[in-house]
Order: sequence, then structure tokens, then C-alpha cells
Amino acid sequence: MTFSISLFIGCIVGLILAKISRLGVAILAGWGGYCLGMILYAAFFYKIDNDKQVFYWVFNISLGVICGILSIWLFEHAIVISTSIIGAYALMRGISFYAGGYPSEFDLIQLIKVEGWDGIDKRFYGYMAGFIVGAIICIVLQYKFWMREKNHTYKHPYHYKR
Repeated sequence: MTFSISLFIGCIVGLILAKISRLGVAILAGWGGYCLGMILYAAFFYKIDNDKQVFYWVFNISLGVICGILSIWLFEHAIVISTSIIGAYALMRGISFYAGGYPSEFDLIQLIKVEGWDGIDKRFYGYMAGFIVGAIICIVLQYKFWMREKNHTYKHPYHYKR
């Protein structure tokens, strides 16, 4: 029952955001900015925060809002970059669910605070490298295939009329 309701609501929201594409891309870019914030926080800014994780939330939400607002002016670039970041993160996260070695972001922060960088499973760095390489490859491919001259016959599938 819960799955059916979630599927229905997801379809309705997806259709609405497809019709209002700028809002949909702003939300997508905001989510991409939030995901990027989680990665940057886990990699660099974890020492700034105290036990209440105030900086974590302020940093990630601010980065999401900034990316969402920037996407209004950089519409096509926001599509390419945010889908690449989200896709690369989802790929690495999905692999980690089966292969293990990639703690959740909250567990990672606590692990670093308690044991330092030495306590992190070495596979985590492989996932981070895979994420970065995957995001770069996806960005390059999308720019190569869909961000050509405006008159070219190839378009990003997002721009096809429904």
C-alpha cells in the first residue's frame, strides 16, 4: 500500500515538474548541490562542526539553494552537471550497498571524529575516486552528445516535446 501511494505521488510530482521544467531543473540542481555538499563536508569540512552538526545542515542546504538558484540562469548546464553528480553518487552508493565499505555520511562523520582518518575503510577512497571519475565522465559525455550547437539535430532527451 505504501509503495503504491509513493509511486502515485512520485508520478504526479514528476509530471508537474516536467511541465514546469525550470522549477524541475532548479529542484534537481538543488538536490545535486546538496549531494555535492555532503561529499565536500565528508571530505574537508567535518572538523568545523560540533556534535550538533549545525554546520553540516547549514552548509549542505545553502549549497543546494545556491545551485538551485544558479540553475535558473544556467539551465542547460544545470541539467548536465546535476544529473551527472547525482548519477555518479547513486552508482557508487548502489555498488556500496552490495560490496560494502562505504559508510553513511553520518556514520562517516562520527567515525572520523572518533578514530580519525585511519579508521576509514580503504574501500571508501575507491568509492570517492569512482564518484569523481564517474561524474567527470558523465559531464563530458553529456556535453559531447547533447550540448552541441543549437541548430544541430541532436538534443538532450530532456528537450523533446511530449
